[in-house]
Parts: sequence; C-alpha cells; structure tokens
Amino acid sequence: MARPGRPKRNKATRSFRQLRRFHHAINSDKVFGTHRAFDLDVLAPGVDDRRVVHDIIYKELVVGEVRPESRTAYREIIGRLVAQGAQAIILGCTEIMLLVSDEDSAVPLFDTTTIHAIAAVDRALASGN
Repeated sequence: MARPGRPKRNKATRSFRQLRRFHHAINSDKVFGTHRAFDLDVLAPGVDDRRVVHDIIYKELVVGEVRPESRTAYREIIGRLVAQGAQAIILGCTEIMLLVSDEDSAVPLFDTTTIHAIAAVDRALASGN
C-alpha cells in the first residue's frame, strides 16, 4: 500500500521488494530517488560487472554487434544479482534488450524502453491527443 502523498507502484513492480538496476557504468553510481517513494531496495551491479555492461553496450550493441559471449556475460551478471537477492532486474539502457530476454533470467526483467513507450501511449490516449 502506498504511503499518503507518495506515488502508487504500478502492477509491474507491485510484488517486488528488492530490484537491481542493470545498465551502463556511467549512470550506476548515481542514486535515483524514485525508488524511495516505493520503498524498494535498488542496487547496481558491482564495479567490475558495471564495466563489462558498459563496454558491451558501447563497443558492441550501439554498433549493432550482438555476440554470444556477451550474452553469456550478461546472463552471468544477472545470475550474480539474483544470488544477492534480486527479485527482478531493471534493464536501464535501451540496448540491453538486444542481448537478453526474459528467457535469460530466473527473475522478471523490466525493459525501461518498453515501459516508457507504453506509459507515453497510455498518457496520450488518456488525454485525447
């Protein structure tokens, strides 16, 4: 149940208490306040794993390369996050879904690109624009 004055959690995140952010190293050291409104424990991968994620995104995915060994590396990183208690993984970079899908994870993956696109369409339809 949401606290008074706080936003309500959407149905995608309602059943999770502990989420892990999974995106490139540049943003991983920043703490985003949104999770506090939902009483979530949101942590980033470790430094070495963030470097791997960052390098794969910027040296491969942004130039259209999808390598099997990189998919394996992402699966291993997701596995380590799950072993630390993650109940879900937030894919916080548009390119990550080029490499992994729900089948690559034992816990739900939240693709922020899809989530934002759906929210934008819902808002546009609700406003009549």
